[in-house]
Amino acid sequence: MTMKGMACALGALGVMAAVAAPEKVPAEWGRKVKWQESTEVTSRPGILSAAYMTDGDPRTVASFTQGIENGGEFSVKFPKPVTVTMVRFMQRGLKATHYRLWAVPAGTNAAVVVQDRTDEKPISMEWIELPVNRKVTALRFEGVAGEVGYRAAFPQIAEFEIYSTDGVPGGIPFVNAPFL
Repeated sequence: MTMKGMACALGALGVMAAVAAPEKVPAEWGRKVKWQESTEVTSRPGILSAAYMTDGDPRTVASFTQGIENGGEFSVKFPKPVTVTMVRFMQRGLKATHYRLWAVPAGTNAAVVVQDRTDEKPISMEWIELPVNRKVTALRFEGVAGEVGYRAAFPQIAEFEIYSTDGVPGGIPFVNAPFL
């Protein structure tokens, strides 16, 4: 192998290691919640390849199903009230420039806006942080404005993380039922 070939191979390994390396987050955020295993998730429209939002690889994206040319939204409902400190996400492809994060505070049934953020231009492949800092029973993420594709909703989410200082109960029990 030539020196040039070896340098290219080492560079490629460095890029792969940078993508796979876990990122340090502030200790006050608590731990990352495995929300895909412990919450009830709903979306409008449906989300294709939802597992990509939690696979740790920002190169893969979850997309909303086609049909609307508008912002998509999804909600997570916790099995018990949880102190959520931070929500952060990464987007690519069709990106939102305006998004809202709603929360249902513990002891209430009404959702309130905890973050309403508008960016001058779309942010791609960078973490967008939305502080929550309250005990909640549910969260709803909503794309309000952004890049619209033909019959395609935005944003396309590469990663979506929820952090909490509380322990979140284990996963949802497996149900043996037909695929719908």
